[in-house]
Amino acid sequence: MPEQSTNRRTLVKGLAWATPVVLATSAVPAYAASRETAKSLQGKLLAGKSCTTAGAGTSTLYIDGTKETYPTGGLWVGGVSRTDRVTNASMTIYFPTSLGTLTWVNTRLAADPTYVPVWTTPTLDSTAPVRSGYNAYTIRYSGGWAYNATDRTYIADVPPKFASKISYATCSAGINIYSTRRVSVNGTPYTFTRGPVLL
Repeated sequence: MPEQSTNRRTLVKGLAWATPVVLATSAVPAYAASRETAKSLQGKLLAGKSCTTAGAGTSTLYIDGTKETYPTGGLWVGGVSRTDRVTNASMTIYFPTSLGTLTWVNTRLAADPTYVPVWTTPTLDSTAPVRSGYNAYTIRYSGGWAYNATDRTYIADVPPKFASKISYATCSAGINIYSTRRVSVNGTPYTFTRGPVLL
């Protein structure tokens, strides 16, 4: 797609945003089964990038589960009863090692210093399964869950939202990522992986 100006390039993928600098947005989708039967950490997490040449280090990668709410967005665990115990929800997102070590910021906390984080900030996870050519960044959830009796679903009260600065050169190239989600229901772990997703 042609450049909009001499200092900004726009390549919108997935969803269009009102903000003018967004480059690419891709949904890292949930497990394909229905909400009623799939015990797994489901929902829509948007991973994207905003690339600009207007200053060094101003391009951004982001992980955002706040753009939509249940049932089209957010995160949830399906196929559960009200008495089921949902614990150990986490996500590991794999970014290419060519990006270097990414430093992530909780953008909710940056906007509101009184916010109490319920998702850990993404950090390099040496305990995650190795994917050649990728660094693993894991986030873990300690927040609450709201039960939806109609869908037999527990919905996470707070979705994640993080950002990391990168160079324009790495931002403007295609970036493939993978996502592994984990959750335990009554002590039984459920895991699935999606990818590659191109940003």
